[in-house]
Amino acid sequence: MKRSSLTPAGLVLAALLAAPGAWAAIPTDRPATDGRGVQPASPVLDPAAAGETLPDALADAGPLAVSPRSFELARKLTFALQAEPDASGVEAVAAEGDQEKLNPGRAVLLSAIIPGAGEMYAGSTIKAVFFFGLEVTSWAMAISYAQQGKDKQDEYQAFAESHYLEPVYRNKEYEFAGIYRSNDPFTGTQADWETLPWDQKIEFLPPNFTHELSKTHNQSYYENIGKYTTQFGFGWDDQTGDDQDTPYVWDGKSPRMEQYIDMRYDSNRLLDRSATFLMVVMANHVVSALDAGFTVRAKNRKLAEVEVGMRAPVINDIPVAMGSLRVTW
Repeated sequence: MKRSSLTPAGLVLAALLAAPGAWAAIPTDRPATDGRGVQPASPVLDPAAAGETLPDALADAGPLAVSPRSFELARKLTFALQAEPDASGVEAVAAEGDQEKLNPGRAVLLSAIIPGAGEMYAGSTIKAVFFFGLEVTSWAMAISYAQQGKDKQDEYQAFAESHYLEPVYRNKEYEFAGIYRSNDPFTGTQADWETLPWDQKIEFLPPNFTHELSKTHNQSYYENIGKYTTQFGFGWDDQTGDDQDTPYVWDGKSPRMEQYIDMRYDSNRLLDRSATFLMVVMANHVVSALDAGFTVRAKNRKLAEVEVGMRAPVINDIPVAMGSLRVTW
């Protein structure tokens, strides 16, 4: 940040005061006010008349020819600067001038790590509370739904272990392999069949047998037995009503399979909600980081405004009231 402090006004006004005959431009029979509410000087205003000497730095200023109007304006400003300043006004200007510009990059990084931290750094407390609150709430909901979904998952997996008969399905698979292709059936033993790769097995099986049943009871296993019912429906322990006219396609009924499908749906729905809140968490980090950067930039732009204040430097042991113009950018 660059700062410059310009104080030509005080020097010019002091030069006006030192200019010979400048005060003569003001009529002596002026009313108590000049029509704009400015009080004329009650004490003797000419430093020479008061027996005072100007500092050498100001006494060298030459005479300036000014109109009565511009002189009045200069005198008004001079009186305002030499009057006792309002302490609160001076402090407000000083406080604003002492503010340092914030780093937008730091704000972005803070909110990218912890949403709301960048807004707090920028002094925007309300937005900081909002983003941080959204972060905490989203994490809490994501964890809660994930735990509920996992509980449902454990429930439907235990249900499948109790009611899905894997050996029955594998026997049915081996049976179909030996009869489906009447001109070229599988003639090996069931042990041979079990060791055969799936891409070779499907050459002997009906077209609705599209997925291999994993020997490991993993996510694929539990999904397949409740999803591809025309193939895996043969394994449910309560399945009935299979149409013998379509022996290779299971089209019967199994209340337990239907219950199992509902249980998996409930689990997946809860896990999907958890995933949604995790997406909210990620989006919250991005949005908060961007907002923190924009908030800091907006605050820095306000600090670039022109500030007008008052200074009283001491020149040759004499305090001189001077206007101050400060521009920051």
